[in-house]
Amino acid sequence: MSQVFDPRDIVTERPAVFDEKGKRLFLYPASVNGFWRSWRTRVYWVLIFIFMVLPWTTINNQQTILMDLPNRRFTFFGLTFWAHDTPYLFFPLMTAVVAIALVTALFGRAWCGWACPQTVFIDAIYRKIESLI
Repeated sequence: MSQVFDPRDIVTERPAVFDEKGKRLFLYPASVNGFWRSWRTRVYWVLIFIFMVLPWTTINNQQTILMDLPNRRFTFFGLTFWAHDTPYLFFPLMTAVVAIALVTALFGRAWCGWACPQTVFIDAIYRKIESLI
């Protein structure tokens, strides 16, 4: 049985960024102040400094963190691993995966709100630019 179109069945809901006439409503981020916000901002700037400086540092005349795919070489804080070292890295990497899962389960909100690079850059840099614009 086919259904007949009835104009009264048109959905009246609309996206939250439009008013009743279809005109766009602009959203403005609210400014947040307080004790925890000031501490979070301080942590953000320390982490941004670390994120920006770490790729330019060297240990034992090698870049601190380097993933050289064409040469199949990975350098991590002075230790160099080659592609044929993968079996030796299995158990340490699996231990790291389990540890990350455990820490995420226990302290996931703290990571996502305070230390995740995406959160740090969005909240400390991009939101400031957005509020200026």
